[in-house]
Amino acid sequence: MSSNVGRRPNTSNTKEQILQAARQIFAERGYAGATIRGIASQVSVDPALVIHFFENKENLFAEAVAPIYEPLQQLPHVLQGDRQSIGDRLATYIVDLLESPDQGKIAVGLVRASLLDSAAAQASLFEENILRAFTAAARQDSPALRANLVCSAYIGYVTTRYVYQLSPLATASRQQAIALLQPVLQRYLEEDI
Repeated sequence: MSSNVGRRPNTSNTKEQILQAARQIFAERGYAGATIRGIASQVSVDPALVIHFFENKENLFAEAVAPIYEPLQQLPHVLQGDRQSIGDRLATYIVDLLESPDQGKIAVGLVRASLLDSAAAQASLFEENILRAFTAAARQDSPALRANLVCSAYIGYVTTRYVYQLSPLATASRQQAIALLQPVLQRYLEEDI
């Protein structure tokens, strides 16, 4: 008889352990590469317990990435204020978010998942949330294009620094990373394109 079949005595702790394992596996393998069975084996539980808690992989993914939405709620406030410093504020916000131990892993995992599997991007409201905020903050000539360009800078930065870990960007300090992102974001949001 298998020792990992059924419920564990401390189900709230087990659910959190499953979420932690899911965050790690989604970040490493993307949405398509992660499996319920693989996540369950990471915490030594039966896959049926994962289904019991989350019903399906899509719900598990949504709950695993939920912590990223709290900092995303701050994004519209970051984008308000002096237009001449919007690039600096956004660059600081992005770098600090990605350097955060918990939220950074989730943010990188979301980008990795979207690169590996377009269904993951559609399953997540992440892109929709940031696109809406960037569009609202962009100069009103071509705001949707400007928002897309900011997203391309963000995805390129995350992919280069965190997914592929290409130097010298991967080894740049926090201040260097902000200084490199700032002029690009300022141009895309506020200057002529």
